Amino acid sequence: MIRKAHYNDIQTITEINVNAWKISYKGIVADEFLEKRNVEKQKEKFINSMGKEDIFVYEKQNIVKGFVIGSLNNEKYDCEILALYVAVEQQGKGIGKELLEHMKLFYKKKNAEL
Repeated sequence: MIRKAHYNDIQTITEINVNAWKISYKGIVADEFLEKRNVEKQKEKFINSMGKEDIFVYEKQNIVKGFVIGSLNNEKYDCEILALYVAVEQQGKGIGKELLEHMKLFYKKKNAEL
């Protein structure tokens, strides 16, 4: 199920983000940078995003497995996907695709040009 994110999702969203970075960007981004990324430092960014950006989570059996963040009406585009992350152990199951399709439909309903 995909639903709008709540403040109580921030911990899980942050954990998904940090873990995905550490695995997906290993060998691409300096190890020192990845080691410095931690949940506490990143959590503030997601707290600040709540209410300012559109955040949806993919949830199964009451566990958040992924999330997407978007923004409507920025200066350059009608809408924009700012982040899309799926828990590492859940990748390859179509969750990211579902989140992206959900966000596209959400913005189409708001008359955004995709």
